[in-house]
Amino acid sequence: MQLNELLRKTRIEKNLTQEYVADQIGVSSRTLSRIENNLRSPKYDELKNIFKVLAMPQTMVFGESCERNLLIKPKEFGDKIDVISKIIVLERELFKLKSWFLNENISL
Repeated sequence: MQLNELLRKTRIEKNLTQEYVADQIGVSSRTLSRIENNLRSPKYDELKNIFKVLAMPQTMVFGESCERNLLIKPKEFGDKIDVISKIIVLERELFKLKSWFLNENISL
């Protein structure tokens, strides 16, 4: 299951409308619809707020170490190697996430 599907499924399970969630995170319902339909990627702050409104732990999607690394901005590093190492960590966490979803055989 992709992130957009997980967000939509969780919102529906909690009986929340797109309008309500969009209002709570400060975007239009059209924007949220585009995110749920995988036509637009959410910005990090939007995603963080969606998790908050849906009461979803970020670690459910990203894992603990990945969550910490998402908060690090490249300008905080003086060396490009540090940025690349953070990207590699993110890729590993995403691989773990994909493997977990495939092993769970999650479907709608």
